[in-house]
Amino acid sequence: MLKNLRIGTRLTLANGLLLLIMIALIGTGISAMGRIQEHLERIVSVNNARAFHGTEMQTCVSEVSINLRNILIDTDPHKREEYVKRIADFREKYGEHLKKIVELTPKDDTKGLELLAKVGTAAETARPLNTKVMELALQHKDGEAIALLNRDARPAVRSWLTGIAQLNAYQEERSKARYVEAEGDYRHARDLMLGLGALSIALAVGITLFLTRSITVPLAKAVDAANSLAQGDLTIEVRAESTDETGLLLSAMEAMISQLRAIVTEVTAAADNVATGATELSASAETMSQGATEQAAAAEEASSSMEEMTANIRQNADNALQTEKTAVQTATDAKEGGDSVEQTVAAMKEIAVKINIIEEIARQTNLLALNAAIEAARAGEHGKGFAVVASEVRKLAERSQQAAAGILQLSRSSVDIAETAGRMLSKMVPDIQKTAGLVQEISASSREQDAGAEQINKAIQQLDQVIQQNASAAEEMASTAEELSSQSEQLQATVAFFKVGNLRRGSVAVRTPAAKGKPKTIPHQVKPRQAQSAGVEMDLGAGGADLTDDSFTRY
Repeated sequence: MLKNLRIGTRLTLANGLLLLIMIALIGTGISAMGRIQEHLERIVSVNNARAFHGTEMQTCVSEVSINLRNILIDTDPHKREEYVKRIADFREKYGEHLKKIVELTPKDDTKGLELLAKVGTAAETARPLNTKVMELALQHKDGEAIALLNRDARPAVRSWLTGIAQLNAYQEERSKARYVEAEGDYRHARDLMLGLGALSIALAVGITLFLTRSITVPLAKAVDAANSLAQGDLTIEVRAESTDETGLLLSAMEAMISQLRAIVTEVTAAADNVATGATELSASAETMSQGATEQAAAAEEASSSMEEMTANIRQNADNALQTEKTAVQTATDAKEGGDSVEQTVAAMKEIAVKINIIEEIARQTNLLALNAAIEAARAGEHGKGFAVVASEVRKLAERSQQAAAGILQLSRSSVDIAETAGRMLSKMVPDIQKTAGLVQEISASSREQDAGAEQINKAIQQLDQVIQQNASAAEEMASTAEELSSQSEQLQATVAFFKVGNLRRGSVAVRTPAAKGKPKTIPHQVKPRQAQSAGVEMDLGAGGADLTDDSFTRY
């Protein structure tokens, strides 16, 4: 039953029992010391005080007798008065001491009261005799006084002192009795305290041994279990035989060992699965790394080809832009040429009109010259010189008329040619303008193609970067998978430290380990990129087989 009590409760009960014994010891000691104190107090405060007062009473009686003798011896009146006064003082002191003794004597002290009564009787007998002797001496009746003193007073005083001595002896006996009682109480208390002390020591030793075993034995089991756990032995069995803290500790350790056993079993199974999965992951990462490397090579080739295509498209766009400028300029020049031809035709027509005027002037001049010649012929001799001049003028007019006729003919022919050229230019201008518009559209399309190709090129470059990153990540994943496989093997070796007996492990899906291997790095078979301003020469591998064709896996 005690084993099921909590350690705190057991310690409390043990300490409580020891405390009760200590309280009993203390109570016994205090009680014994109280009785001893009472005896000592009676001895000191009562018996010794009564003995002191008794002794003082003896002294007072003796002093009265001495002063009474002095009165008889000394005849000096002054000294006799002094002796009388002393006698009165000692009698008063005697009364005070007697009163103290009476007060200190308990009512149940029969013998003490009897001795006091005896002393009182003796005092009542002796005091009047002493007074009578003193009176006779004061009356100078020394003979009678001495006779009375020797015959009656002195025996009465002796009887009185004897009573006081008996009273003092009784007080001394009382003190000795009190001392003996105190000594008896001391021995009794000592024996009782020694017995209780021995009992408490025995109980303390027994309780200590019991408590120590009730704590150390389960703790030793717990230590043994902990040492076994430290050695990796999970096959041990721990049984709790109590419900106290140590029992709870053993129960907790039993549950912990059971849980650890299950956990280690599951961890072992999980480590096996992790090792298998890590091997498969390593193989998958190798395959992924190889595929990512091939994709990176293909993406880089596509990026290079796309850059070359972009360069060609940009060159075409530049050529189209130049052609556009030339076509627009040609259309403008053709239109201006048509306008110039129209202006030329108009000018030629104007010239023809002017030539007609000149021809008319030449004809009129010819007519005038002919009239002048006729008039000169009529004038005779006086008109010969004028006739010569008129003849020359007529010749010049004829020549002018002929030249004007030729120029007119030539102008008309030129007008016809210019009109024909103008009509042809008028027909050509819309075609040239249409051609310029088409060239502009081609140029715009080329620019759009250039922008689209540039975007495609950037996208391919980004794709190439992503693929390169994926390839790097795949290689890192392969390396990590190998490291995970190594760590899982180390975990298996670590978990193998624990011994779990023949307990079944959790269901483990055993997989065939894949072959380990490092991922191969596929070399990039990429042509150098063409200059963007040059033409494009695309090589799609027609010149020979790709080195990676044999390792390519078709999906």
